[in-house]
Amino acid sequence: MTADDDAATQQFLVEWYRAQLAAAPLRPTAARLHAFAAQAVGNDNDVRLVLTLADPTDDVLYGVFAADNADAVLRTCRAAGWPVDRITSGIRTYIASTPQAHN
Repeated sequence: MTADDDAATQQFLVEWYRAQLAAAPLRPTAARLHAFAAQAVGNDNDVRLVLTLADPTDDVLYGVFAADNADAVLRTCRAAGWPVDRITSGIRTYIASTPQAHN
């Protein structure tokens, strides 16, 4: 599965530097982000969560989103209750396999 296949959107790397987010169980965290991204669909601001990665050692949570613009991603994250600490545009991803999520 490649996220590069979605040519109509850009990809954005979102970073949150918060110990409580990085240490929280990953599945409900990703589910919350996914739910708020799904709510954005259809408002000319389609947002899709591609990947969520937690690094509790460094107190960082990462999310990769596919969207038409950064503002849509920022609004989605704010709506989820997690304002973004950093966002990087123009990233590309390739997911070689979909491993079982742990936590």
